[in-house]
Amino acid sequence: MQYSDLSKKAQRVIKPDGLPEKICLGTKKHYYLRAVVLILMFPLSASLVMAITLDGVQQTFYQVVVVLCILLATLLLSLSHKLILDISSRTRYLELKIWHFSLHKTTSEPLNNTALLLRRSSADHKQFEMKVHQHTYTIGSLTEATEAVRFISFVSQIQATEQVSHFPEIRILEHAPVKMVMVNDNNIAGNHAADVSSIWQPMTFAKFLLPWPFLLLLGFVIRLIGAE
Repeated sequence: MQYSDLSKKAQRVIKPDGLPEKICLGTKKHYYLRAVVLILMFPLSASLVMAITLDGVQQTFYQVVVVLCILLATLLLSLSHKLILDISSRTRYLELKIWHFSLHKTTSEPLNNTALLLRRSSADHKQFEMKVHQHTYTIGSLTEATEAVRFISFVSQIQATEQVSHFPEIRILEHAPVKMVMVNDNNIAGNHAADVSSIWQPMTFAKFLLPWPFLLLLGFVIRLIGAE
């Protein structure tokens, strides 16, 4: 099974970096770092407008703020926190890196003890997710999620399981297509309640935040025009 066979949604979760020796998956902390960068766009946009429109000491102050925001955003973008499935050493661990330099690694655990599960999403039962160890990743359709789970299983030689065809029973993921059964949404939510490390999905939040810097800039332009 090739990486190129995965859907675009699956490729957003499973990056090609490190393959086939390692599978690197973002953790909740990784996406929190990206969220902070998006939030920094608010003060950066406002300070940039002020640095352009003001003069004197005030302009210098906002220029300094712009530089600090850019430096902080660059630093945060350089940081990554990933769940690493190391195929060559048959281990699993969490790693914090800055650029390509490792800052911290957790104690390695046997890769064969890693849980790999295909199941419905508790947030939207029409969507499907994969659970790798204690981290869950919403992928999309059943076919897309199944391909993602099978790819990780193929590369890492981890036994894949599924909780779709005979919910809530967990069974080995077979090569045949997975058949869905009708389930109650409350049963899905209750079954997933024990998970303590569900991955926050960044894409929805990012789409919500993207227009705000432009709206903020537009507001300042309108204010300046009105003040003339």
